[in-house]
Amino acid sequence: MLRGYKKLLDLIHLAATGALIIATYAVLHGLMQGRAEPLRALQDYMPTIGLLCCSVLLTLSHRGFSSLGPFATAASVLGELAMGYALGLLIYVFAAYALKLPHLSRAFIFGGIAWSYAVVAAWHLATYALYRRMMASGWTSRRVLLVGNDATLPRIMETLRRHRSLGLAIAGTVNMDRLQEGILLEDGGRAETSDIGGVLDSLVVDYAFFAAYKQAPGWAEAAMAACQERGIEIWLKPDFIQEDVLFSRFDHLQDIPMLIFSLSPRQGPAILAKQLFDVCASLLLLVLLALPMLVVALLIRLESRGPAFFLQTRVGLNGRRFSMVKFRTMADGEQAQSLRNDLSGPVFKMAGDPRVTRLGRILRRYSVDELPQLWNVLTGDMSLVGPRPPLPTEVRHYEAWQRRRLSMRPGMTGLWQVSGRNAITDFDEWVNLDLKYIDGWSLWLDAKILAKTVRAVVRGTGV
Repeated sequence: MLRGYKKLLDLIHLAATGALIIATYAVLHGLMQGRAEPLRALQDYMPTIGLLCCSVLLTLSHRGFSSLGPFATAASVLGELAMGYALGLLIYVFAAYALKLPHLSRAFIFGGIAWSYAVVAAWHLATYALYRRMMASGWTSRRVLLVGNDATLPRIMETLRRHRSLGLAIAGTVNMDRLQEGILLEDGGRAETSDIGGVLDSLVVDYAFFAAYKQAPGWAEAAMAACQERGIEIWLKPDFIQEDVLFSRFDHLQDIPMLIFSLSPRQGPAILAKQLFDVCASLLLLVLLALPMLVVALLIRLESRGPAFFLQTRVGLNGRRFSMVKFRTMADGEQAQSLRNDLSGPVFKMAGDPRVTRLGRILRRYSVDELPQLWNVLTGDMSLVGPRPPLPTEVRHYEAWQRRRLSMRPGMTGLWQVSGRNAITDFDEWVNLDLKYIDGWSLWLDAKILAKTVRAVVRGTGV
């Protein structure tokens, strides 16, 4: 029953969200009246509150926010609300600037945002918990036909039994490894898989969950077509791609629907925030460090013959080549292959390299030689945080799994640099750290790596 009116319930929840935002501001207005500088009348703030409220609601509606449904979790509810508030606040800021709204108390406006988020989050978590309890009771459970194989069926069935709050009952199962055995029905009987349409007509099936396809793609396509013809919702867990795909989304290429799978984060507000931070931070640092970098360049020219900057072709995102710029720290940079390599694998690194100049050792110790790479960050070839960009000669010797470290924009610093790079002599371990960064990437992880990098630079633990 609840599921049948899900869209209406989601609309009611959005309306309740708007009412809670306005009510929170009204209560906060009363609580802040005793300040030394009393607030203006509440009606003076209503255009601003209304604009902010509409911005948040429109964002949540556009993102399809819902605390109901089998795919919702407490974490996703909190995360979607936070994203809705963040994007709604950006819309409000731009609209307020464009409409030239009068200057009002920032403490009241932003305090209301924080408090209303807490109130709205509590409301949606409460409705989420109530909904889950009702689902667990079986009051509005839905029936699902499972299609899988020996590897996927036990896991899915155990998940449904363990999480009864999902409200999903098994109407029947099809094992693609033993398709000839037919469809196992809920009552223990069996039906012919060749008559999938008749089975769907005789059973109550709300969803069809396909967790296998490769064993009998022809039958799977016929079964999906039968479900589609009868209006049965199809859930697909693709088995034509490896299990550990971390990022997926549905999108359109013009009017062509596309299901997209990726092993690296490519899209979304978080990636956009990372790129914006890279541009702003690199530009600011280049301006602030322009004079010190000029002094370093002059010192390099005075110490030894040659240019102050060293340009080298490196491999970036998905194999793109670019010229990485550094301060020159060597008297001769063309004889690396004849020297001892302290790392195993297709990468060169040597402690106490005799080609490094006296000034170069100081620059390397405090990572000053890396500063010109801020230009590469500004131009988009690199990021502040990411896997280090390799040489083309190194990439040619990569194994297939090692090439995945190229699936994210390379960085000036990364997990390898702050994880004891001097002690790491195995290239496979280095790559595993890069893949660990890619698989677990978040803005918070970038912030932690940057903080550790600053500490390492101050301590002079670079090489």
